[in-house]
Amino acid sequence: MLMKLTSGLLLAAGLAALSLGLGGAIAAPQQAPAAGSASEVSIPQLLEGAKRLQAAERYDEAIKALNLILQRAPKNIDALRLLGDIAWATQDAELAREKWRLVLGIQQNDFGANFGLGQLELASGVNRNAVHYLEVASSVAPLDRAAEVFIALARAYAGAGMRGKAIEAINNALTQDATSFDAWYVMVSLRTLIATDEEGFNQALDDAERLLEIIGNELQVNGITLESVQRLQMAYQAKLDVLYSFRSVLFEINADRTISDRLLPGKEKQAATLIGETVDVMLRLAQVRHTLAYFDVVELARKAVEYDGATRPSLLLDLGWLQGVTGETDQAVQTYQSVLRIDPDNATARQQLEALRAPTPYPVPASQPASPLP
Repeated sequence: MLMKLTSGLLLAAGLAALSLGLGGAIAAPQQAPAAGSASEVSIPQLLEGAKRLQAAERYDEAIKALNLILQRAPKNIDALRLLGDIAWATQDAELAREKWRLVLGIQQNDFGANFGLGQLELASGVNRNAVHYLEVASSVAPLDRAAEVFIALARAYAGAGMRGKAIEAINNALTQDATSFDAWYVMVSLRTLIATDEEGFNQALDDAERLLEIIGNELQVNGITLESVQRLQMAYQAKLDVLYSFRSVLFEINADRTISDRLLPGKEKQAATLIGETVDVMLRLAQVRHTLAYFDVVELARKAVEYDGATRPSLLLDLGWLQGVTGETDQAVQTYQSVLRIDPDNATARQQLEALRAPTPYPVPASQPASPLP
């Protein structure tokens, strides 16, 4: 019995020291502290260590540190909330729900627990429950979290059929962050959903252009990344959805409420503009999808070079080109330089290095957006 007790204290002390780290770092202790030192670590210190472990995705260790807190303070809201956050991050929705509800049993208007439960219900498709939690979260949200809460609330309202409130919520999000890609994406979706006439669809197209402008600026400033190209795909798809829906005011509607291919009288010019824009967006979307495919191919090219020992110029040239189009500019330069060390006269490698010194931006939306349909 004494051995078990001593081992438990040693484990607790070790976890506490691990959570704290040295000088703010997260590092395992070289030696287990003395048995009595666990009780000397304060709850705020344990909590701070758990947060660091969570940020480093060392979830098992963070959970152990949080459980140490709950052994001493079973109703510690911060520890319970953080356990819910970790459960959500590790896709254990039921455990997250359990921990966040325990928090609300202690403090009903807790921001983190309400926001967490709102996101959980939203992901589960239970929109009215999500509305309840997210409304509470929006009323107590810290300023730096307000935009994301209103975005989630807008989605919940829309899912619950409360479209007017959804527009109001997304406008609140844009008031907090006027360049939020996520907020504008939801706005475009809402505008498309509620549009019933040409004015409504033109407004949705304007918002889609704003969405494309935001991701275009991001690409210009930060360069190509997998996430940014995925967001560009989302933006083009959102505009395409608007264009498809726009047909409902230019073409006759079938008895089953589908859109026919029969133009309404006098709509020929507008239909030509609509179809022209649709073709343009589809071409751009195809280009983006090709680029997304390159992110998978570049890993295969990297493996080929690794197994070859970086001795074959043809494999290196393929890898360098793929690195260039997926935004790995520095790595591409190094790859082409490797080619020139093997083959100093390789014209392709020299040309690609010249191009990389003055890179052209990734194809983004035209600087002058198309005019609304007349």
